[in-house]
Amino acid sequence: MILDYSLDYTDLSNWFSEQSSDFTSADYKVEEYRLDIPAIEISNAKVRVGGTDLNKSLIQYPGTALPGEPGAPVIFGHSVLRQFYNPSEKNPRRYSSIFSKIMTLKNGDKIYLTYNNVKYTYQVQSNTEVQPTDTFILAQRYDVRQLKLVTCVPEGTVLRRGVVIATLVKE
Repeated sequence: MILDYSLDYTDLSNWFSEQSSDFTSADYKVEEYRLDIPAIEISNAKVRVGGTDLNKSLIQYPGTALPGEPGAPVIFGHSVLRQFYNPSEKNPRRYSSIFSKIMTLKNGDKIYLTYNNVKYTYQVQSNTEVQPTDTFILAQRYDVRQLKLVTCVPEGTVLRRGVVIATLVKE
């Protein structure tokens, strides 16, 4: 079957065809915080809790844990072919490529989230690829404090989702 339209994957609400969700739920307080990943030159990236526009910020899936809490913030970002990667704060289109290199992160690489003036340090534990319909990546385990970063892979396509899992090591 050939579709006569294409979905806009810069709109997070199009990422899960099987799951209908209200990304701007009125019961969820919209907050923002910052993400830094020195290993791939991401600094001071805005993470918005809720919302759908991946051209303006990274987006934390509503209902997932906030930084430092039991469970895991699940943060989505857009990717493009790596040769177009430009996470510079001076790049007005930085969010269209910001997660292009997250799947190159190695075990032990550090990810920093600054939320409510507290800097949380997470250490990469693993990365994996899943199908676009695999919503289990949103599941919360409350016996650990983790972080999940999600983007489309291979970069610039919508074939699969790349997921980086990191564990909180210190506050």
